[in-house]
Amino acid sequence: MGAVQRAVLNVFRKPARTATVVVIIGISIAIFLTMSVVSNSISGRTNFLSANAGTLITITPADESGGGGFFFGGGAQNSMSTGVVSEIQGTPSVSSIQPVVQYSTGNFTPISGGMPTSFPTIVYGEDPGSPLIVGTDSNPTVESGRALNSADSSSLVAEVGSTYATDNSASVGSTIEFNGTTVTVVGIFTTGQSFTDSSVVVPFAAGQKIAGTSDMREVYVTASDVGAVDSVVSSLQSEVGDGYDVVPLSSIANEIQSSLDSIYDSSQTGLYLALITGATVMVFVMVLATRERTKEIGVMKAIGFRNRAVVTQFVTESMVFAAVGFGVGVGLAELLGSTIGRLVLGQGSGPGFGGHFATFGPSFALSLSPELIISTLALAVGLGALGALYPIIRAVRLRPAEALRYE
Repeated sequence: MGAVQRAVLNVFRKPARTATVVVIIGISIAIFLTMSVVSNSISGRTNFLSANAGTLITITPADESGGGGFFFGGGAQNSMSTGVVSEIQGTPSVSSIQPVVQYSTGNFTPISGGMPTSFPTIVYGEDPGSPLIVGTDSNPTVESGRALNSADSSSLVAEVGSTYATDNSASVGSTIEFNGTTVTVVGIFTTGQSFTDSSVVVPFAAGQKIAGTSDMREVYVTASDVGAVDSVVSSLQSEVGDGYDVVPLSSIANEIQSSLDSIYDSSQTGLYLALITGATVMVFVMVLATRERTKEIGVMKAIGFRNRAVVTQFVTESMVFAAVGFGVGVGLAELLGSTIGRLVLGQGSGPGFGGHFATFGPSFALSLSPELIISTLALAVGLGALGALYPIIRAVRLRPAEALRYE
């Protein structure tokens, strides 16, 4: 019987011990996989903030932007006159002006202390002749159909987010109704964010009809470059007066980034703890295994087994433990990973945070890439081998006679 075959048989010689060890290793690997995905998700959101936060500015009625109005809409209440757009036309260093009217339906459904599990649908009425902005994404990616364009200005058409389309069985060509107004879906977009992918964009006139108002909710202004933001904010504020708040997205993004950094640190801590736990468990198991089987090692050496063969068998045994634990870990990650990930990301959406993370935060769905699975398997097996080396080498250094007397 070969060393590998003996190792596999020995792993399952004590089912209770094996089950306990495999579950502990599996939990460690599941946490490691989940924290890896969370870290990657946060890194993607950090890159998004860096790329998109720099030039976007919002104009809202005074004292509203700090209360979440920029992100959550709320229909026709707290409206502002469309005349504001004409007041800011021609402002130097402005590349685009997007008037927005909003109508919301539904409510947030949060889990305790965490991120919302469902979002209200916000209908954004925007000028299709200017770059469309959904949440914080300018001209989101079209998955199917087409984007709204200037020819749609007086049409009752809509571009819907991928989450909304899935949840409401909407497709290109289908019709949907908001507040008694029916619009036809011409495109489906995605931003990679749960909140904004639950949204719908219609032409500005259609948005006013749905919201039942002749006014608007806010104005998005895009500066020509990051260096011009401060001067644009100053110019806009002087043009619209004290009745409006002019807020660069970068000032809000700094708050979001701080929370993202905190969550990223937590995910990294969880990742390292999972690694340390897995390695510690592996060493502990092999120490126990070699201690209770020292006499067996003595017999093996007495009948002619070389040290290399003994080490190979026990190291292989430890690697099998790791491989089986890895399989359990992947299963646990698939079952519980999304819940764990949402709870970790939910650290950024608590009281006082204004709900901003719901918009900036990444959508989280556990997606284990082949690269992550292969690298984690290699890591687990490698830790298994390393964890076995010290106790095994220590055991094989005993003389056969001494090992045979060990109880």
